[in-house]
Amino acid sequence: GALHYVLGNHEQYLLQGRPKSAHEKYYGTVRAAGIDYGELWSTRTELGRWLRSKPVLVQVGDTLFTHGGISPQVLATGLDLAAIDALAARCNGVLALAKSAEMKVIFGRNGLVGYRGLAKATEATPKAGSAHVEALLAKFGARRIAIGHTLAEHVGMSYGGRVLRTDVAHADGTVEGILFSGGMLWRVAADGTRVPLAEAVNLAG
Repeated sequence: GALHYVLGNHEQYLLQGRPKSAHEKYYGTVRAAGIDYGELWSTRTELGRWLRSKPVLVQVGDTLFTHGGISPQVLATGLDLAAIDALAARCNGVLALAKSAEMKVIFGRNGLVGYRGLAKATEATPKAGSAHVEALLAKFGARRIAIGHTLAEHVGMSYGGRVLRTDVAHADGTVEGILFSGGMLWRVAADGTRVPLAEAVNLAG
């Protein structure tokens, strides 16, 4: 219970045998093992089985964690946390199922691993209103939701602290995280320095 993993869209690509976004180190593993790229994340490997055991939505204390976010469409299904994770587990690694209407709850542009509306508006998805944020938190009995998927210049929060933005450009050298300690939320830099999150300006990408 000290560490939780939540699957996102890139993990789903791997489970479906589409290694387009895999780190280059895994290509070395594939070559050394003499296996197909997709096989590294299949049910025949420890890595593939381990990934399939992870959720797409988890609640720790009063905070929800998911990769993309919870959209109005997902909220309208009435599914609870356990039902959502059970649905995701059914199609982990099965591309045909991932494209089905039922699985849009997880994999569609408004699904948990792809939704961006809690972070920004896109051509296909409007930015969520405060009423939606309040409704989703009430549904799951949470105080806040932490999301990734949509890059921000810095980690930060929006909707009065009810949405935490955690995804920054790690690949480009930005290393930050959010720490909950002493009853406060902090923005923590790579060198360990911290500032209260409420005083830090979050610049959305």
